[in-house]
Amino acid sequence: MIDACCALSGASGRGDVGRTCCELMSVAQTAIKEGVPEDAGPALVRAIVVARAQSVAESVRGARNWRACDPLTLIDSEPWDPLCLLLFLCECHLRICVTHLYSTNGGWAALGDAPEYEDACQRALHADEWRRTPIELGLGIEPRGVSALLAESIIARAAVSLAVCFEGVVGNRASRAGVRQSERAFLVDNLQVVISSELAARGEDALDAPFKHAGATQAWLKRTVEVDANNALLLRLDEWAVCCALRASDVGAASGERGGVPQEHRNAPSAWVLQAVKPDESYRRIMAAAKKNAEHPENAYMCFAAMLEQHFSFDWATRCLVARLNPGVALRKIREYGAIAHAKTPPLVVQRDGGRATVISAHGRVECNTPEEALSAWMEVVAARLGGAYTRKANVSDVIDRIHKTHERPADERPSEIGGVSIACLNDLAAV
Repeated sequence: MIDACCALSGASGRGDVGRTCCELMSVAQTAIKEGVPEDAGPALVRAIVVARAQSVAESVRGARNWRACDPLTLIDSEPWDPLCLLLFLCECHLRICVTHLYSTNGGWAALGDAPEYEDACQRALHADEWRRTPIELGLGIEPRGVSALLAESIIARAAVSLAVCFEGVVGNRASRAGVRQSERAFLVDNLQVVISSELAARGEDALDAPFKHAGATQAWLKRTVEVDANNALLLRLDEWAVCCALRASDVGAASGERGGVPQEHRNAPSAWVLQAVKPDESYRRIMAAAKKNAEHPENAYMCFAAMLEQHFSFDWATRCLVARLNPGVALRKIREYGAIAHAKTPPLVVQRDGGRATVISAHGRVECNTPEEALSAWMEVVAARLGGAYTRKANVSDVIDRIHKTHERPADERPSEIGGVSIACLNDLAAV
């Protein structure tokens, strides 16, 4: 058992990882039937962490069109990776072994000391493992089916493993769709842990007043939607609002293993996902709320991107925004940005759950509670840290001026009284 676990840690390449997973699952199945070695605890936990990290690596490697930030790109995907399924099944078998040791050897401490990791991704996943698993096992595992487990906001990994490995013993037999949806839930959870860890690893940027433009940005959003927006932008805002109401699990449930968006729904992919996964009442409620463009704070991102595209020829959404809907794409964009970012690279706004965001740059990170704060922080980082330049020729001061300015006519251009040509025309008509 220990040697098989160590082999997974040393595997390299898809083929080698796949073969090692199959061998380790076979060993784990035998151990579940005949008894898990008492000293295998640290090796089992390490193998679980390695399997989780490998699934993250495969997801990031397979992310396509990771620069783009529009609903169709975020939802449209390649077929799900069979190696990720194999890693998931291997992890489930290893968790059954850990659960056995926990229940028979007197708790989590009996599993041995925490192993050390050189890779930052593995360290983050190990910290998550060491924090969450003892709590879950300590509370006990209630027998439930896969559907009930997937409905929970926080995935119960040990309980899912029990439902997947013991077919028909715990609730109804897990269907293939249920197993693959569980694998997607594990993968999304892994990616979110790593994203949070990599963002937190950046030091905070001690700006004096990062949110001083937030109030003006909020007023600008309302003004843009109610006064300046054309039909193309309004449709874009409708789709983005629905996109922000979705989760990665919703996309997985709608697209299935084959991925992709049907050709007839590619103009409104977010609405297609919503209709596929939500009851009619919820679908109608979310779609109606999405039409209230000025009341959806995260529409500020799309309005800001449209403004920079139209007036400053800068593709802000592609270069400076990371959407949360596809965590694999998000993590790759964050990592690619980290690999090339320097003192003059424009900041990156990373969308988080609940309307929060993290603005990152070579100078550190700024945690924001609202989209308005995130856009304000982006502008202020450019102004204070990049000398105002977000391209060679463009200066953020022009963007800030446009955010702050009103649409009232200057006083010297307003007529002092009603009259002039209009009254003259009326007089001419009366004379006729």
